[in-house]
Amino acid sequence: MNGWQVAKQLRFLLKAATWPDSPSNKVFGQVLISQGPSDVAVGQMRFPFCLVIPLDATADEEDPTLEDHTFEVRIV
Repeated sequence: MNGWQVAKQLRFLLKAATWPDSPSNKVFGQVLISQGPSDVAVGQMRFPFCLVIPLDATADEEDPTLEDHTFEVRIV
């Protein structure tokens, strides 16, 4: 899997998160993969929302054919 596929899997898992006693059951209104939306875009999103931000990737020390990816998850 590459970094984009991992970010998409994180988005899938976060979108599937539910509250047991909530009428809508969903934890997040939206889950985005982005470096960060513009201020205008934030004003149009349903709160709470979550941003998955891909950061850097480095070669794995033990197996150079693999990569270590870093992600930041912001809950707004």
